[in-house]
Amino acid sequence: MCGDQLSWDNAELGDRIRDLALTDCIFLLGRRKDVNDIMAASSVVVSSSRSEGFPNVIAEAMACGVTCVATDVGDSRLIIGSAGIVVPPRQPQALAEAVLTVLFQPPASADSIPAGRARIMENFELSSMIEKYERLYERVLSSDPQSNARWNGEHMTDSQTN
Repeated sequence: MCGDQLSWDNAELGDRIRDLALTDCIFLLGRRKDVNDIMAASSVVVSSSRSEGFPNVIAEAMACGVTCVATDVGDSRLIIGSAGIVVPPRQPQALAEAVLTVLFQPPASADSIPAGRARIMENFELSSMIEKYERLYERVLSSDPQSNARWNGEHMTDSQTN
């Protein structure tokens, strides 16, 4: 585990790991700058967020070829698609089962790794995002002038915006 407060200095976390006899299984690395190396060495990346916008950590992990398990908040489901597992938020049992599923999947079913990387490159890579914005802007600019009024700062009635 790496990130803010994910170190042995966090007494509550450290005590919980010791109580569960997991000190040989869990590494608390704290805040790191070499996250790409950490991800590349990971078996699974887990996002257990209760709320989120666009969780970059998921996209970054998938781009590194790591399968992700995440809670269904923000854009997690959009990012992961079918290349990982998404579970409801605030359901630790479902999250744990999903992690175990990824960790113990047979090697032949590890097709999600290249699929995840391909998904990121196709949908979220910078040049792909630029193309999507360009298409959006072209659609907006080529639509009728009334629908462009809001882009020009003119007032529109509710019926015109629907």
